[in-house]
Amino acid sequence: MSETTAASGSLKSNIIELTVKSLAELFDSSTPPCLGYRAVHGAITEHLLEKVAAAPGKLSDKLKLIVPPEEMAQATSVAAEMRAYFEICREQEKRRISRIFWEARVALSMSMVFLLLANALGEAIRVAFTGRFAGAVANGLEIFGWVAMWKPAELLLYDWIPVRRRRNLLARLARMEIECVASK
Repeated sequence: MSETTAASGSLKSNIIELTVKSLAELFDSSTPPCLGYRAVHGAITEHLLEKVAAAPGKLSDKLKLIVPPEEMAQATSVAAEMRAYFEICREQEKRRISRIFWEARVALSMSMVFLLLANALGEAIRVAFTGRFAGAVANGLEIFGWVAMWKPAELLLYDWIPVRRRRNLLARLARMEIECVASK
């Protein structure tokens, strides 16, 4: 398998060329048939994602798949399978984003309750006891309550961003034009 990339200025497209010795190279043979689709090989998927990510989003994406002449009859169905696989992956990333936000809501609810309890307990210690040790314990409880907010903040502020970016790149791959050309 070899590849080249070209951004065509006049055509306004990002052209990725991929040469395969056999169409079978494109797919992961370990994917069970019961899933109802063939998975594009992980290394090829990641390679295409990198190439699409490097190209400006304003360019349309096109994969020029150079295949052996004897496999040209199968090439059109393979192109459709590849696009369908990338659409399945896009849907999986979409569900992953939903899961991240669900986990964030659950974690936020739990940590807010814990923060309120820790602060209330810290205030009760301050009221009931005097001295440096009691003040240190109360401060420690309040800090621990705020630390509990770390995970929901991380989920809500940061964790979903790379997943959304990958989902958007997979959407570009799913709608990418795939042209199959016979090798010479």
